[in-house]
Amino acid sequence: MNGDETSRQAGPGREVASDYGRDAALTEYTALRDEILQAMRSQQSVLGFGTAALALLVGAGLDVAERQASAVIFLVLLPFVAQLVLLVWGTEIFRLLRASDYLAHFEDRMADRLGERVLRWEWWIRGAFDEGHAWPDLERHQSVAIRLMFNLISV
Repeated sequence: MNGDETSRQAGPGREVASDYGRDAALTEYTALRDEILQAMRSQQSVLGFGTAALALLVGAGLDVAERQASAVIFLVLLPFVAQLVLLVWGTEIFRLLRASDYLAHFEDRMADRLGERVLRWEWWIRGAFDEGHAWPDLERHQSVAIRLMFNLISV
């Protein structure tokens, strides 16, 4: 007997509460999936705009005739912007991971309540990561490469 059958047996008021709870849970799940997608789009935007800003600074530093201005661009502005890009990009990654972690626990709770796993994405992706499939390693390598690139620029 699952939770819905129990609530239906308890009376019509419980059935409405159960339907409302299910609808609220699915709305929350959908909103968090959308949050993850928005965080992914924001990560790409941050990297794109950050790279463009760094390219403009390099161009300006090479084009400036005064050595002092060029030194300020290369020794102050370029490292600052590179670290700022990394900070904002890392914030978006944290936003994605926070929602993802919540959804993984949400999927587990739903599986326990329903007696079967009906929501699978976070469960599957974490299992693939734990089993050492190649593509999660690729994501880790990409993250390291991005951090390394922006940190080297800021040195």
